[in-house]
Amino acid sequence: DYSNGLQSNIFSIQAHCRLKNGEIVFGGVNGLNIFHPQKIKLNNFIPPVYITGFKVFDKTKRLIYNNQGEARIALKYLDNFFTIEFASLDYTNPEGNQYLYRLKGINKDWVHLTKGHSASYTNVDPGEFVFELKGSNSNGLWNKDKSRLLITIEPPFWLTAWFKIFVLLLLLSLITWIILYIRSKEKRRTALNKQIAELKLQALRARMDPHFIFNTINAIQYLISENDQDAAFFYLSSFARLLRLILHHSEEAAIPLEEELELLRLYLEMQKLRFEKKFRYSIEVDPEIDVAKIKVPTMIIQPYVENAVEHGISQHDHKGKITISIEKDTDSLICKIVDDGIGINKALKMRKKISREHKSTAMQLTNERLRIINQDRKRDIGVSVIDLNDLGLPSGGTQVTIHIPV
Repeated sequence: DYSNGLQSNIFSIQAHCRLKNGEIVFGGVNGLNIFHPQKIKLNNFIPPVYITGFKVFDKTKRLIYNNQGEARIALKYLDNFFTIEFASLDYTNPEGNQYLYRLKGINKDWVHLTKGHSASYTNVDPGEFVFELKGSNSNGLWNKDKSRLLITIEPPFWLTAWFKIFVLLLLLSLITWIILYIRSKEKRRTALNKQIAELKLQALRARMDPHFIFNTINAIQYLISENDQDAAFFYLSSFARLLRLILHHSEEAAIPLEEELELLRLYLEMQKLRFEKKFRYSIEVDPEIDVAKIKVPTMIIQPYVENAVEHGISQHDHKGKITISIEKDTDSLICKIVDDGIGINKALKMRKKISREHKSTAMQLTNERLRIINQDRKRDIGVSVIDLNDLGLPSGGTQVTIHIPV
């Protein structure tokens, strides 16, 4: 071709002749080529092939050679953009030299390079790789011997074996410490936790009153029979949410005030449905109280709200009202439950006529819960009950005040 000395790669038709001295002439677009056929010699030289340079981000790196002449280089994990330069030592027509190369682990097959004398790789993962190279002369005669370059890319410290072992040992130590700490805490609280668990079960049974559940479901079924599907769906979803909260809270010693307020709202909505909106209610919380962070003992407010509905409002002829207010003192939450029902004194007399045993069980459960909870607290939870009829208020009713240290 042109690189071998031809005037061009295009020749004219019939533009040829043989001279008396045996030379042959061919004419083309850029002139003549004259040569003697017997004087043409093929390039039979098998050239050695060498790796001549190594660059990382265009910066030359030094290669290290062992006794067998094999090159080696070690790189950091960030030096994974590199170029390998090489040469086939045939100077007859250097532009005609060809190469085959591959980087084991990256190239599945040999890469055939007909132009240029370098290979570039980007974003190579840490590990050990072998670069292999073959070369030919300008006449396509290949050297069967391969040149090799061993490349080691070191991993970052967080991927090294010693760091993984260190992290594993650290985690095992942390888990062991946590287990020992939990066990020591459990031993100190085993007796108290057993009593609390029993009382929680009793409180759960007491809160999930069969009459309340039965009447609530009947009210929802009534809405369905009246084709008020939107209201039925709303109350059914609220009822399911209420039961889930009660079951969930029965497993916790304390819950965020926010969750206790949600339970109260759901419970009061169900009671309004059950008693056909015989009362209205309001829940007022001091805006300075962070209801998501402050925790209160579980099942501590709802029983008094239940008493206000069951034994106060429901026994009255007029449409009643329940007000729940929560304020913050210096180091306590003050929760007041006020209803305009018949009053606690009258309610106790009515309940006494119905069942002395029921009264005793309810009082014992409430007092025992407070006693157990207060055993595990530095300051006691205090409860006071006032019959508003004794104060001469025209609305009457009952006020329960709960002091919860925080």
